[in-house]
Amino acid sequence: MLRFLSIALLSLIGLNSQASVTMTRVDHQLFVHGGSADFESLSWNDQALKKSIVQALFERKQLEHEGSLSFDGQASFEHYYKERESSFQLIDLNRDSIPELLFQGYPIQGDDKEYCEIYTKQLSSGKYLRIYQQVGHWLAYKIHPNTQEIVLYQHKYPCCSSMSHNIFRLRLLSGKIHKHSKYFLGRDQDMKGRFFPSEVHFEKQFHRLSDDKNLYWSDSLITEDASPLSQKNFIITYKAGSVYQILARKENWSYILIRGKTATDKSLVANGKNLERMTLFAWMKD
Repeated sequence: MLRFLSIALLSLIGLNSQASVTMTRVDHQLFVHGGSADFESLSWNDQALKKSIVQALFERKQLEHEGSLSFDGQASFEHYYKERESSFQLIDLNRDSIPELLFQGYPIQGDDKEYCEIYTKQLSSGKYLRIYQQVGHWLAYKIHPNTQEIVLYQHKYPCCSSMSHNIFRLRLLSGKIHKHSKYFLGRDQDMKGRFFPSEVHFEKQFHRLSDDKNLYWSDSLITEDASPLSQKNFIITYKAGSVYQILARKENWSYILIRGKTATDKSLVANGKNLERMTLFAWMKD
């Protein structure tokens, strides 16, 4: 029965993998103020501990990766770990001297979507349990100035015809991951425009829209064949009173980070209700 389920799951993921991802890597400095991508500097150099944690998860069938017992009841841990060791690292996110286990990799051979996973030790049982799983890769981290905890930033990139990206800010609090999201649009192909400036400056000054404003994904007006979903590079309209920061300027355009209310529930490329729960990187014309 286990082998049958594993084959079925492999087939399902294999079908999904035919739809390619896009723009899987971006410059973390454009999205994370003061962040670092040097994750190796955070890693615990305890190879025996890392292996023992991964082995316990493997034997309890808690790892949903090809080559694990979840996919094959006869799978060998030594073979699995040889293939996957570099995908795991130990980082003490909440500074309690008990490291979390982080994973980034491809669950299925040939898939083009990476997954990020976090496993933390449960004080009640002493066992590690997965508390986070999401498509994407670890983009950057910051050290919280007050608690010295490690705040993770993950980039979730789009698949298929989607243009949507999320930058998730993740904190481990009381054994649970708390997530906040920033959002932007972009594709490697089939989408026109310069999506980002070459550099940004996260200034402390905030502004409020005095009038409703149209926002765009690039720094000039595009009116034909902007993307597979729309003729124009228009994202959505934000209402007066929405709060924003100016991150960069180009002539009469501002690259901003904005949070507020949208004038409509939906546009051709964005869901206004979803945007109101996060902050958006976009271009605004003066």
